[in-house]
This record gives sequence, C-alpha cells and structure tokens, in this order.
Amino acid sequence: MTSPIQVADRHCGARRGDRPYEERHERTCINVVRSGSFTYRLGSTATTLGPGSIMLGNAGASYVCSHEHVGGDYCLAVSYDAEVIAEVGEVFGVRKLSAPFGIPALPPLPYGGVFAHAMAAALRGGVAWSADELALGLAVWVLREQTDARRAPRAIRPTARDTGRVVAAMLYLDEHSADALTLAAVARIAGTSPFHFLRTFRTTVGVTPHQYLVRRRLVHAAAMLLDTDAPITAIAYDVGFGDLAHFIRSFGRAFGRAPRAFRRAGGSPYPSARNAKCRFAFSATD
Repeated sequence: MTSPIQVADRHCGARRGDRPYEERHERTCINVVRSGSFTYRLGSTATTLGPGSIMLGNAGASYVCSHEHVGGDYCLAVSYDAEVIAEVGEVFGVRKLSAPFGIPALPPLPYGGVFAHAMAAALRGGVAWSADELALGLAVWVLREQTDARRAPRAIRPTARDTGRVVAAMLYLDEHSADALTLAAVARIAGTSPFHFLRTFRTTVGVTPHQYLVRRRLVHAAAMLLDTDAPITAIAYDVGFGDLAHFIRSFGRAFGRAPRAFRRAGGSPYPSARNAKCRFAFSATD
C-alpha cells in the first residue's frame, strides 16, 4: 500500500544539453531544490530553478525538466495523496482541490530551505520530528506563500543567454554566500552590467540578487542552529553577516522568531499540537 505522504532525497544525473522528455506528476508534489539548476516547463510556462527554489506540481499534470545551463541537480521531493492535500487545501479555500497549485514554482525562500534540511535529516534519523509531519507543514506553508507569489509581476522576458548568466550567478552566490560580495562584482562575473543583471536576475529567479544572497545565508544559519551548538554570534559571522543586530533582525523577519527561540523550538514553524488539523488552523491564521 502506497504511503499517503512520500519523502525522498532525489538526484537527477542528466547532463547539460541532454535531450529532455515529457514526464507526468502522478501525485501532488513539492520539490525543494537543494543544489544544481534546471528549467521546469509546465504547460506554456518555463521557470528556471536553482538552490532554494520550490517546484510545484498538481497530480496528473505533464511537465518537462531540462538542463540547458548546468548538469544534474539534487531535490528534496515530497508527494501527497489527493485526500491529504485536499484536507490542507480546504483550510486555505482552494477551490479546485485536485489542482491546488496555481503557479509552477516559488522563488527561494528561507523556510523552504529549512524544511528541506529538516526533512533530509529526518530521513537520516537525525531529528525527532517525523518526515511526514514536516511534509504536512511544508504543504501548509506553500499554499500560504503561493497567494503572494501569484501577484508578483514579471516585467521582462530574459533571453537564453541571460538565463544562462543568471543560473551561473545563482550557483556562484549559493557557493560563496559567506563571502563579501557586491552587485557589481557578481554582475562582472556574469558578464553583464549591474542594472541589466539586476533586472534579469529578478525576473528569472523571483527575487533580487541581494535578497537571494541573504536568504541563502539565513538558510545556512538555520541549519547551523539546528545541527550545532555554535554561539549565535559565531554563526552570524560564519554565514556572512557582518553585523549581529542585522542578522537577528533578518532572521526574525524570515522565520518569525529570534535565532535563540528558533533553536529552542527545533526550527518548527508551528507550535506543538495534538493533530494535523490544529496545525493547519494555526498556520492558516498565523
């Protein structure tokens, strides 16, 4: 019997330029990209995904993933039975419960990275929460976040060359997120002007280069808070923040609680509750 929720760490070994082929989402799914990059084509929409991006799929939808710019990727993949996702969707007033996601993806957001990190640890037996419990929390969070994401305008259509530059810059920012970086320096690495780079990055990724950099730093900081006993000050500087107060403010805005409280709660985005419906209700109104 198939589990109502399935969680897996998945690696795609496709090489750059390999011929893509059409696939089909058998169940409603949420995939958090952990490393690498690929293009996700769903219907008439093509979205470039990279570290921290969140790929969404409704059951039965056909899609194509291709690797035009770099080869391979790792994703934390979560799939849900129709009954499970319908119960969550009802809390948010989703009209078409068989197709709860109205957008193909979410941009890199800190809590997405934390969910992926925690679920991967749960799969390895490294944390007390079960992967299923975290997967339910991820579904709640995604359905809440997609409402705002659908309002975000896309002002320009980047060329294939620009998209390749953005992907290279995105992977560079992820790998060097703890370094002191500037827009001009990263734009120079991408081979374009700072203004053009800013516009194409924001259109392609969904956030500005600086927002992406800060969010990746916050994800790395959250992982260190969960996995180590390192002092908060040391973590702030290790991940690239030059000012402790700025780190604490940024962390609080991203995760809704201070680093110390986040560590005490084990990173949970909701308080302990006796059943999933309590968590859904809390998360929907939080």
